[in-house]
Amino acid sequence: MEHVKALQETMKGNPTPPTIGEMVEELTEGEILAGFGVVRLITRDEEDSVPVELEMRNPIVKASTGTSVTFVLAYWAGALSTLLNKRLDATDTTYDPNTDILKCKFAAISA
Repeated sequence: MEHVKALQETMKGNPTPPTIGEMVEELTEGEILAGFGVVRLITRDEEDSVPVELEMRNPIVKASTGTSVTFVLAYWAGALSTLLNKRLDATDTTYDPNTDILKCKFAAISA
């Protein structure tokens, strides 16, 4: 994906490593450019069992179950797991057709 390559180039060009916030910003911008929807991530404290919530406006997948939504959320679970250095899994997925918003929580998985 082009936005992942752009993120890698950003990381190479910086003398200091980017913050998690900067990396998430690059990823969410890439989602818009790729046509996947407008993503908003809400992070919680480390102690919280649900450290990240995702809201996607105008998502490319307009469902809360199925292979396509699982694929999209697996991408985010992998990216967030890498950034936060903990294994996360998508839970509580909902899609509201009236507002055209897909919501999901990512919970930490014990090893």
